[in-house]
Amino acid sequence: MPNRIKRRCDVSPNRPATRQTPAERGYDALWRKVREAYVADHPLCEDCLDEGVTNPEHIEVDHVIPILIRPDLRLDMTNLRSRCRRHHKLKTDEDQRFYG
Repeated sequence: MPNRIKRRCDVSPNRPATRQTPAERGYDALWRKVREAYVADHPLCEDCLDEGVTNPEHIEVDHVIPILIRPDLRLDMTNLRSRCRRHHKLKTDEDQRFYG
């Protein structure tokens, strides 16, 4: 069987095939530089720290106010928070319920 490129809907059936690319959603080279600088200053999950836990694994940078709601805050360091994958997913799920 020949190798073929999988479509996004083949790899992750819960995501629509028409989803924008990361760059189209605001995660471009400039964002990666801001993210890198933020993680350098905040290398631990800030939510875990609030719970009294030190968690340096799988750190992602989250927009406190989502880009879709406030695109002007996309690169604003005061709108960012370091989160582990677990806390980032919890926050994203909450955002989707709140903002629709």
